[in-house]
Amino acid sequence: MTVIPIAIVGAGGMGGRHLRALGALYDSGMANVELVAVCDTREENALHLADKAEEMLGSRPEVFTSMEDMRKKRPDIEAV
Repeated sequence: MTVIPIAIVGAGGMGGRHLRALGALYDSGMANVELVAVCDTREENALHLADKAEEMLGSRPEVFTSMEDMRKKRPDIEAV
């Protein structure tokens, strides 16, 4: 199965809901995606969501405060 690298952009309430849904997908054993990055203009929000992702998913996504920086450093991301 091909694994698609993805990012969550916006680490507030909706970003947290996306992470919980992603956790359920991982738990199902049918996930063909990997969360590789979190981006939010508020670094503390992005760091918090990355911490939660590490707890839930077992790996820590990279943290970005700019989508442009994320795009430059992680051109492999296929979906946000």
